[in-house]
Amino acid sequence: MAQRKETARAIGMSVLILLSLFLIGALLTSCSGSGGRITSYGLTAEDLVISHEKDGPPGEPRTFHPGDKIYLRFSLSDYKLDSEGNLWIQEDLVMNDPNGVSVLTRANLIDDRVPPPEGAKSVPVNNTITLFDTAQPGKYTIAINVRDKIGGGAVYIEAEVTVQSR
Repeated sequence: MAQRKETARAIGMSVLILLSLFLIGALLTSCSGSGGRITSYGLTAEDLVISHEKDGPPGEPRTFHPGDKIYLRFSLSDYKLDSEGNLWIQEDLVMNDPNGVSVLTRANLIDDRVPPPEGAKSVPVNNTITLFDTAQPGKYTIAINVRDKIGGGAVYIEAEVTVQSR
């Protein structure tokens, strides 16, 4: 009888773990992309552009070389304002190499408490990454996590770029 309970408990734990992994995978899949509109936890990011130059057109394909700058921009909306009319966003950025190893981590890359532009429904967010001169060729993943510190919302953006040797 005790062995049946152990087996049932093990099966139950396995089912819970698989269900959790499925839900996490579904969440990450629904919150990653290139461009388009991403809504997650009450905050919206849209129109992700990855470019070779500041305010430039999208880099298509998203291919860069060691030492290049990567310009990222997107619009953020559905944020909440404090009693003084300010929004407060924080952003973390992580870049992983082709082996999944973090090669760049920036916590609170943005930590701004400011009024949004007059009459704007969204605010622009801009980032610049400089690839290391020693960056190895392959696909790199850029993960951006933005938090609305007043409204409690958050949005996760994930994109890939390719690094080619010179």
